[in-house]
Amino acid sequence: GTDAGAASAPIATAVQNLQSCIAQNHEVEFVALMDTSGSLHQSDPHNSRVVALQESIEQLGSIASSEGAKVEITLLGFSNDVQIVAPWTKLNERSTSSLIRKAAEFRGLNNGPTTNFPIALTTALSQLQHNATTAPNICRAVLWFTDGAIDLGGGVTTAAAVAQMCRPGGPPDFLASNNVFTFAIGLSSPGGMSSGGQQELKSYAIGGANDV
Repeated sequence: GTDAGAASAPIATAVQNLQSCIAQNHEVEFVALMDTSGSLHQSDPHNSRVVALQESIEQLGSIASSEGAKVEITLLGFSNDVQIVAPWTKLNERSTSSLIRKAAEFRGLNNGPTTNFPIALTTALSQLQHNATTAPNICRAVLWFTDGAIDLGGGVTTAAAVAQMCRPGGPPDFLASNNVFTFAIGLSSPGGMSSGGQQELKSYAIGGANDV
């Protein structure tokens, strides 16, 4: 995006805080949340998002092996609904390689009709809460890939959809208040996110104004 420099400070801080959390607690859960809307045919024809996810899985596997941390990850695809592409998997040398191959399935998952952010983030949170009561100190994070702005379909206006996301206690607010690190990756290639869509996504991930 054009404002990458301005965004670098909160991103760097978030990464540092996540690293500190892992160093302290030695256990982390990641939900990989991948947009599967049909617009990806135009915005990501070479499946760069899949390569980025596979590299992320490889890096998380390295954390598990080099730092002795317990790293678990689940892969979810979302459009108008959410699909579990891979259930919770504890990363080690063997499972990391298997999950990287599994992530390749997203190359063919790009035919969804809408971009339903609320259901995606709500499902991500429910996945992260599966053992929150028994292990409250686990570090938790969401890797969220998308190429566009919110679209709930069914005649719901963009303003109404954004208001649903931005309400107090809405999905982004709930993730933040529950100390879930949220990393949003917006595809800004031709056919991808508009400047308004970038601002919208940024506000969900790190707070601040959303003028959409």
